[in-house]
Amino acid sequence: SAASGDTSIESGGVATLGNSGTVSLITGTCATAGDTGPIALTTGPTALGATGDIILTTGVATTIQGGIIHRGFFTSKYQAVPGGMTTTATIDEATLVKGLIVGNHAAGATQNYTLPTGVALAAILPATFTTGDAIDFSIINTSAALVDTITVVASVGITIVGKALIGSANAAATDNSTGLFRVKCTGAGTFICYRIG
Repeated sequence: SAASGDTSIESGGVATLGNSGTVSLITGTCATAGDTGPIALTTGPTALGATGDIILTTGVATTIQGGIIHRGFFTSKYQAVPGGMTTTATIDEATLVKGLIVGNHAAGATQNYTLPTGVALAAILPATFTTGDAIDFSIINTSAALVDTITVVASVGITIVGKALIGSANAAATDNSTGLFRVKCTGAGTFICYRIG
């Protein structure tokens, strides 16, 4: 049977300052071509989907001191099939966490896409997702007519900071037809949704 315990790799040992040593994971030894082997971090059985969490933390969680430095040529992430929306509706929390929503309508006026409640969003996120953690999602408006805009609407437990209107794909539109949002957890079942792009 598979091992069910925890595995910890730690360096240093000063609790008040955080672990101060270095942990290195190195694959391959080719000096001219670089390290060529993969490092795979997998949680949960692949047949059921990865169900655990991989948490990278530098310093103390409340006062992060270190950084995570990426020196690869590119970063790849899995992208689920984007959620599709048309006229006024609530954004399903499962759709939001996929990270990409494509909106298209011909209603002749802006349509409201209401954020899920904070409680509903918290319920679908991992239990380890806590205050200060954030996820990003984007909405692309492919509607053709100039007036067929989309407005992101706050909900119970999620407030919005920044411009909530997303323009149409019409060439004459002055508002961007793509909106990038960052949703930050501020407490149990509460979030702030920032328009960042």
